[in-house]
Amino acid sequence: MDIESTIIRMKVSIPENAKGLCIIVPSGQFGKFDEEGAEGELEFYSSLFSALPTLGYGLLQPDMPVRNDRKAPATMEHITEGEKVLKNCLNSSIVKKFGWERIVVIGMSLGSQIVLNNLNKPYAGAALIGCVIESEPVNYGLVNNIHLIYGSHDYIAYMGEEGDLLPISPEDYSKTSLKFLEKAGVKNASCTILEGFGHTLAIKEETQEKPVDLFISLLNKWLKKIGKWR
Repeated sequence: MDIESTIIRMKVSIPENAKGLCIIVPSGQFGKFDEEGAEGELEFYSSLFSALPTLGYGLLQPDMPVRNDRKAPATMEHITEGEKVLKNCLNSSIVKKFGWERIVVIGMSLGSQIVLNNLNKPYAGAALIGCVIESEPVNYGLVNNIHLIYGSHDYIAYMGEEGDLLPISPEDYSKTSLKFLEKAGVKNASCTILEGFGHTLAIKEETQEKPVDLFISLLNKWLKKIGKWR
């Protein structure tokens, strides 16, 4: 599929006099916005669409390309296709009605890497969910506010010399990710670990945490000035 010349279907909810616009870039397992993706994804995006427009924040979520085998590792081709979709969204008439300082990008898992690779506009902020940063970002762009979000059950593992897996908790690898963002010149790099949640914010145990409340807090902080959809 030629992403550059294809019309991208988008789910859009923009209230009158919107204070800002959030663009959702989902995981590599999430394709059409009205179908299931990774565990917990559809529920999370639905909660954003239910809550944020009532508070004056617009939302945009495009359909994304998916692999035939969604559980297979993503290829560079798949990442490139996702980046093309994001760039098409940014060039759409809907987005252009907002200044870059009114836009927040939200990336989930592979989507967070796509966002991180394309921070070349002065967005109000970027929220990256399940994003493990293992080297200094080359194109951190002009974004001063980047918030990393992990579920407390979101462990990663590396293979040891003898073939054993060495699990690392989000409390540990989040510190490394933050350090790389700071080295890249991000002024306000911060992190939240949500207790009881997994990699794509699926609920893994009883919890009082509400991810949507965290996003409301971030938007209120990053978009303090009252803006209007121009």
